[in-house]
Amino acid sequence: MKLQVTFETGHPARLEGLDGVVSPIYNDERPLTGVAGHVDWRLNGFISRLVMEERLVGDSGEWLLVHTQGRLPYTHLFLVG
Repeated sequence: MKLQVTFETGHPARLEGLDGVVSPIYNDERPLTGVAGHVDWRLNGFISRLVMEERLVGDSGEWLLVHTQGRLPYTHLFLVG
């Protein structure tokens, strides 16, 4: 398996041509901010609903892969606690 990793900077809505983006999520930070907050907004609160249902907490070692459903210029968001 070949894996190519590229690091880009800038606003997540302007990062084109990427397959995915990694964002931290913290268990003591609500509302969501940064990339996670932006993706949550574009996905109509999908991540916030997971947080409110306590299906996503943001603890150390927790992770979640989210498909952005074509609403962002990248396909996947990898949330890491």
